[in-house]
Amino acid sequence: MYIKHGVNALGLTCPEPLLKARVGLHAVAIGECVEILTSDVSSVKDFHRLVELTGHQMMLFEELNNNDFNQEIELVYRFVLQKGH
Repeated sequence: MYIKHGVNALGLTCPEPLLKARVGLHAVAIGECVEILTSDVSSVKDFHRLVELTGHQMMLFEELNNNDFNQEIELVYRFVLQKGH
């Protein structure tokens, strides 16, 4: 899985992570992947709903604890979405 574009939405709250992800998906071609990092728990529901309603596919979803992204953020959600049609 090759990640073409990265979106850092750490520290942002709903709906900003979802909006930034959509901008990232618009920036890549069909079949390419976008990685999104967010700390907003609402994003989990939002991103799963996004792939249900669109032609995009969730290639990876994981929760990262005690990470190196930001010492003030305890939990990071990492999504890799593949752009669909």
